Amino acid sequence: MFSHDVSQAQIMFVPMNSVHEIDWCNISDFNDSVLVLNAELYSSSRMVVMFRGPFNRPLDGVRLQGVSELTFEGSFNQSLERVALPSTLQYLTLAGAFNQSLEKVALPSSLQQLIFDEEGCYDQSLEGVTLPNGLRTLSFFGSDFNQNMEKVALPQNLLELDLCSAAYDQSMETVALPNRLRNLNFGRDFNQSMEKVALPSGLRQLSFGVLFNQSMEMVALPSSLESLDFGRCFNQPMEKVALPSRLFRLTFGRLFNQNLQKVTLPTSLITLTFGAKFNQILEQVALPSGLRKLQLGKDFNQDMSNVTLPSGLRLLIA
Repeated sequence: MFSHDVSQAQIMFVPMNSVHEIDWCNISDFNDSVLVLNAELYSSSRMVVMFRGPFNRPLDGVRLQGVSELTFEGSFNQSLERVALPSTLQYLTLAGAFNQSLEKVALPSSLQQLIFDEEGCYDQSLEGVTLPNGLRTLSFFGSDFNQNMEKVALPQNLLELDLCSAAYDQSMETVALPNRLRNLNFGRDFNQSMEKVALPSGLRQLSFGVLFNQSMEMVALPSSLESLDFGRCFNQPMEKVALPSRLFRLTFGRLFNQNLQKVTLPTSLITLTFGAKFNQILEQVALPSGLRKLQLGKDFNQDMSNVTLPSGLRLLIA
């Protein structure tokens, strides 16, 4: 097992084209050097540092100058409070066993992407964490994160928020979503009402996970929305839902089986997808003239002879 103290470590640059993979726990001749990967796969100037396997040592005093990508995987679960994250850092990924508070961690202003990976168990409050103004993507993909976001100061320049942790199921009613947010995605367990949620006026993508099954009738969907995806369990009436005029993709999950005869589908719609259980008459449904793809599930068994299909339809899957 890797057990060396790295507090006085120096930096050694290794060209990406000279290594296939570096597993920290297998470096038998490690003395006082920390490997920094020069990721020529992306560009000659991007440097990537990855800690993986059983590595679990404090990084206090380790110099990471010039690093643009930093990833913690495997057994690493040390505080980052006294780690000097470089001003060049753009991408930070926390995975594996990492579950430390970030409240006193100085995240650099250069940071653009903060990801809690799907293989991680992170579940710490972000209430006192100072997220950089330049942060563009904040993603929770692990299994355990389920913290209230009400008092989290989300950066105004944030473009994508992924609350896709399997466990996340918190009310969003009082969460201040940034005005510039473009993508908002929820994970498996999320099943909260969206009626009083102030969705950003520029939102383009909204997706829900497996368990979401809340009414959308009183939800103010922004006019900018282009993609709306419902998960497996969603099965709510759509008659009184005001679908945005710019929507081009609408996806329903496996269990959706509601009548659409009185639903106003936007003329901008290009792709309409239904899940396995959908089996409703389409005869009086006004399919948009610009629809290019219509996908019906395996249980669909309705007469289509009197259905008016758009002239531009290129793909019908039934």
